Amino acid sequence: MEFLNGNAINTTAGIGALALFDGGAVVGGTISGGTFALFDDAAAGGAFTFAGGGTLEVGFPQHLNLNILSAAVISGFAAGDTIEIAGNGASTTGPANGVTLLPGNVLQVVAAGFVFDLYLDPNQNFTGQSFLLTSGGPSNRNFFVTLSQTIISSGTAFISAGQSSNGIEVISGGTLVVLSGGTAGSTTVSGGIEIVSSGGIDRSAQIFGGEQDVRGTASGAIVFGGSQVVESGGATSNSTVASGGTLAVLSGGTAAATTINSGGSEIVSAGGADLAGQVAGGEQDVFGTASGVTVFAGSQVVESGGLASNTTVANGGTLDVESGGVADPTVILSGGTENVSAGGTDSGAQISGGAQLVFGSATGATVFTGSQVIESGGTGVGTTIDDGGTALVLSGAHLGSSVVASGGLEIIATGGTAGKANVHSGGVLSAFGFTNSATVAGGGIEVVGSGGTASSTTVSSGGILEVLSGGTASGFNVLPGGILEFGSGVPVSGFIVSSGVTLVANHTTVSGAVVSSGGILDLVNGATQSGTIVSSGGTLEVGSGASLSGFAVSGGATLEVAGGGVASNTTVSSGGGSPYFPAASTI
Repeated sequence: MEFLNGNAINTTAGIGALALFDGGAVVGGTISGGTFALFDDAAAGGAFTFAGGGTLEVGFPQHLNLNILSAAVISGFAAGDTIEIAGNGASTTGPANGVTLLPGNVLQVVAAGFVFDLYLDPNQNFTGQSFLLTSGGPSNRNFFVTLSQTIISSGTAFISAGQSSNGIEVISGGTLVVLSGGTAGSTTVSGGIEIVSSGGIDRSAQIFGGEQDVRGTASGAIVFGGSQVVESGGATSNSTVASGGTLAVLSGGTAAATTINSGGSEIVSAGGADLAGQVAGGEQDVFGTASGVTVFAGSQVVESGGLASNTTVANGGTLDVESGGVADPTVILSGGTENVSAGGTDSGAQISGGAQLVFGSATGATVFTGSQVIESGGTGVGTTIDDGGTALVLSGAHLGSSVVASGGLEIIATGGTAGKANVHSGGVLSAFGFTNSATVAGGGIEVVGSGGTASSTTVSSGGILEVLSGGTASGFNVLPGGILEFGSGVPVSGFIVSSGVTLVANHTTVSGAVVSSGGILDLVNGATQSGTIVSSGGTLEVGSGASLSGFAVSGGATLEVAGGGVASNTTVSSGGGSPYFPAASTI
């Protein structure tokens, strides 16, 4: 049915369509499953009542009369009803598209740059409901106003300022735009697109496919498939990324308290930021910045240009710092692992039961328990090794300026190097490679094993430098009270034992040694001597398992034979010190 330049009064549009064109006038009407259309300069007044679905269609007027329905009241508008604004090439400039319910139930629609005021029944209660504006038709020039739409399968729907919508599903081909001031709750994205504009809010979305682009704020989303993309200025909180899902944080975007489950992934782009994320089996790739992340399982990968600060790696978790990436600092708990690749850097790691494997650079680490392993090509500087901790320097690796505290152990493997190690009381430095300029404090010990070399070690009072079979020590400085011990198979020739210094010969041979006043030469476990000169004030000790035969104690010198030691054919010259034989054997 059409009325051209005609009039209609209280007309009902059932199945089919009723159209009113240029110059026509209508006073009231009922829309019940059909379409009631007003075009061009048609005039409408009275009450239009929706009664069980249908469409009220309003055309863009030829003469810019935007108030075709200015004298009409629309009542009964409910879910399933549609108000269509039919386009004809109208302007695309002006305010952003959207729909807003104003006081008095005035529904203001902004479409294609024009503003329409639709007067809904002022007595109708729309509390808890939301209005959506979608586009479609030829070239997307038609706009549709609906109430509490639940499925968007084509075109674009808008949630405007002041509006709130819950339970919308966006399927393939559909787009939902949450404008500034609008709120979407419990949205389901299944192949479609949701855009949360700057100033817009989305809560508790579920993404099964498609994409959610966040330029405003989104919280509590679960990404089962597809992706959540945090764009510049956007922020997400408490997102969960499940298997098959992806969270991408672009430059200028921020994600907080994200959980990445097994099979899920998060990509933090350069300029993006992640705060306090939890990796629980998935993977987080950091090209930007991540801080306060905990890796329970799965991995955090710090890529070139990326920075991870205050990451905690728990049992089953892995932190990989790639070339050009930086971790500062890291906490590695028992069962956790950090891999610092060649070109990667870690600063200030705290290792508490886990392992740090360094192929790149590590500075300022503290090993409370667990281990730091410097791999070939890797370097470490300033590591502190506490009680129960171990630092292992492998072939081709270097560790400098370390501190070996009580109960700590530093091992330099064959081909590895260490410089300026500080061994405190109770600490052990074990060298099968090369050490240079180590300092051994009282109660500390440096052990040079087979193939190892210790150069320029300083041994303080109470400290020990022990050279085992196959080991070499040179340029050392044993201070008064310090102990130098040579083990089995390490011959000692022409050594001068200075005042306050103890030279322990353990199952080896000493020849031509000179024991100065205040110095001590201690022979133990089968050690022998020949040509030893003990100066006045010097001491020669024969300890357990050692024997001495035909030695002459000159004036002022002391010979001590301890329990288990044997001295035979000993001669004490005039003025010589009295030999001391505590539980010893003399012949």
